[in-house]
Amino acid sequence: MICWKVNFLDKIIISVHHEKRQSYGIILKSLVFFLILYYPVLVTHEIGHALVCVSEGGVPTLDVSLTGEGHGTCTPEPDNQFLYHISGGVFASVLSGILLILWRTIPNYVKIVSVTFATIQGINALIEAFANASYISDPSMRYIVFNVITFALFTGLLFLYIREPSTKSSSGFRNNIETMIHGLCSKCGNNNPKESVFCNKCGFNLK
Repeated sequence: MICWKVNFLDKIIISVHHEKRQSYGIILKSLVFFLILYYPVLVTHEIGHALVCVSEGGVPTLDVSLTGEGHGTCTPEPDNQFLYHISGGVFASVLSGILLILWRTIPNYVKIVSVTFATIQGINALIEAFANASYISDPSMRYIVFNVITFALFTGLLFLYIREPSTKSSSGFRNNIETMIHGLCSKCGNNNPKESVFCNKCGFNLK
């Protein structure tokens, strides 16, 4: 009968491989979901402005480029300028974060993207409302700054959640490894799944 050799290094290699697959998976899913929502979030931002414009009897126009730059106008200018300026970011922030109500059930990549867009749109709303002159004075710089902040926040959340899946699943993964080792040890004539067993023939301590 062939006796399989299982040692501590084997367990480390399998564990690291498992964690890398989880990390690559969450990165890929987050990027895809981010790209899917990027343009709709920009459109939602401009819709938020348009809703206030219409509510005051104005006629809105929306312009969102494929490069991610959005611009809207209202004719005539709305009386409540503060509400008009803040409405775009607030509306987009609320809709971006609506999935977070289901925090315990949604996957981590949805949390990462939703938190990123909800936060950046909230920041956008505050700057557009309280520093509107600076906000509209240099659209190119505004575009660069917000994209840098978005990238930094998105990347930070990715690093945070890349570590979480392996931590949460470590207990279950350990149980799977130990079950596999028990099976291998049983081939060597040592079958005791209920106790801590040092399998002399296989050379592995199960606890």
